[in-house]
Amino acid sequence: MYGGLPRSYRSSKRTPNPTDMNIYRTMRLIPSIMKLLCANLTNRTQRGLEERNFLAPEQAGFRSREECMSHDLTFIEVVQRRSISCQQPTYVCFIDFQKAFDTVPHEAPFLKMERARVSGKCLAFFRALYADSWMCTRLGDCSRTPSIRIRRGLRQGDRASPRLFNIFINDLLNNCRQYGLQVSWIDCGEPGEERLHRNRLAGLLLADDVVLLAPAPETLAASMQQVSAWADRWVMNIGASKCGAMVILGDSQRIRNRSWRLQNQEIPIVEKYRYLGVCLTPTLDEKAQVDEMIAKMHRRTEIARPFLSDPSICIAIRTRALRMCIIQPSTWGAEWCGMKHTNASRLHTAANRAMRLVGVGCSVQRRATNPLALGLELQIASIEAIAAGCRACIRAKGPTMRTSLSRIFMQTPTHR
Repeated sequence: MYGGLPRSYRSSKRTPNPTDMNIYRTMRLIPSIMKLLCANLTNRTQRGLEERNFLAPEQAGFRSREECMSHDLTFIEVVQRRSISCQQPTYVCFIDFQKAFDTVPHEAPFLKMERARVSGKCLAFFRALYADSWMCTRLGDCSRTPSIRIRRGLRQGDRASPRLFNIFINDLLNNCRQYGLQVSWIDCGEPGEERLHRNRLAGLLLADDVVLLAPAPETLAASMQQVSAWADRWVMNIGASKCGAMVILGDSQRIRNRSWRLQNQEIPIVEKYRYLGVCLTPTLDEKAQVDEMIAKMHRRTEIARPFLSDPSICIAIRTRALRMCIIQPSTWGAEWCGMKHTNASRLHTAANRAMRLVGVGCSVQRRATNPLALGLELQIASIEAIAAGCRACIRAKGPTMRTSLSRIFMQTPTHR
């Protein structure tokens, strides 16, 4: 079986976007038996890698009990502690890889799997799967194009693809740690292994979302050179237009006095950057994030207004839609900025507009309904309660995480 998989197992189908042919990263239709088989082998491989602490502690993508918001909080906490205790700025560079999953060289993950001591039938299976992989496109009239061979890129929709990508990108920051932040309570080494610069945090990874951290412009430039060299070595392309350089809680003039380049492409200096759904500014201004959360809530409310105000629809269904489709997505980032009363009040005012539509079915301009009573009646928690619940969840999970956030809970800040 490992020497030659049936072609039907190695083939997949995709549906393109007719309005933009550059958007081809669609979910491929893979045989169910292959999904089950890949999931079984992937789970075994993942357990082995976690037991050996192979995956970098800076990587939170596609790992159990890890999440995007924990990485955002790690970034904010590290930067703020440096500023409060040492009065030092942090120089950062946000990096975006162009179509990262679809441009991975096929043999690269398997070479790195061998270095991770993944061998035998498991490695042979994945090699056979990608050695002769095929794809066809399903057209609008349900016909199919002739099959073409896939020579680069991981299989979208396959349970194994995220883990293979983690293995592929795992060593991205290895040569950058010497230029990273000196953080005494961060340990980037493996148990029992002496590793140089193990107390330096060079950056954070969530799959292909990368942010570099450095104490000075010179060290940030050196880290960027290492990332460029890594990308050139593994034939990956960096999308400069979606990257950005920034100095946090420091003098912005120092970062503007030089040019920043990745793969010989100019990297823009930004005053605002959305990292994993959170709006970050050079001053870590919470107002910028709250403004985006409110704007998102208003947009979603206007889109759902006919549905929410329709009295013919059961109020329980409308309330559930309000909670799941408007309030929950719009409070992303409340762990950071939702605990302040001024921020929570602004968010709750925006949420009241949608709640009045559900409770009264009238115009959003009407203010006759008491928002506190309406929230209790609809069983919708206040923004403060939502933020407190999200933060409590992070606090409960934090010590058991395998990423850098777990170290934060072990280190109590001495300067506040």
